[in-house]
Amino acid sequence: MTRPPLVDRHLAPSARPIVATALIVGMIMSAGIVLFIGGEMLTDPGGWTGAGLVVAWLVLPVVVAVVALLRPAWGLVILSGCVGLLVLASAATWFAPDQIAAFEDSHGPVLLIAGVAVWLPLIALGRARPLSAGGLLLAATLLPIVLQVGVLVVQGAGMIIVSLMIVSTPFVLLGMLLVGAGLVDTRARRRLDVGSVDI
Repeated sequence: MTRPPLVDRHLAPSARPIVATALIVGMIMSAGIVLFIGGEMLTDPGGWTGAGLVVAWLVLPVVVAVVALLRPAWGLVILSGCVGLLVLASAATWFAPDQIAAFEDSHGPVLLIAGVAVWLPLIALGRARPLSAGGLLLAATLLPIVLQVGVLVVQGAGMIIVSLMIVSTPFVLLGMLLVGAGLVDTRARRRLDVGSVDI
């Protein structure tokens, strides 16, 4: 049985190295952030509760990532909905800032952790749909920050803003890399279509 390639074989050859680089970097970053968040959950609240939270947090991203790998069209629909919900939840900080701040104060950075759960399967989607995955990854990283920063500034939560930017920046760059790969793929396909028409 042959192992499936790292990059979808339907992508243009010129786009494949860029996508492969994005996937490898994305997997390394994902492993790092999962270990960090998992470690935090195992420390606070710790014990079986912390272990249960880690498993519960990882189940959905893993399932959606598998769907995105096996059925990219379905994964695109699911992840578009997830990004939309994430953006709506971030926008809610404008309407109930005190309640959301109190909730996150007692339960941790829920919106950030939810964002990471959406970012991870988007990397998997990038294997076959780099342009869509990159665009959604940019939306899922930048829009929540833009929507939350105003409220956080008013509340004087400067450290949270810094934390958001530190965690998000590598994923923003990864989104840009995937968009670039998608544009290279689109351009190569157009050239191929034009060449076949000329023939």
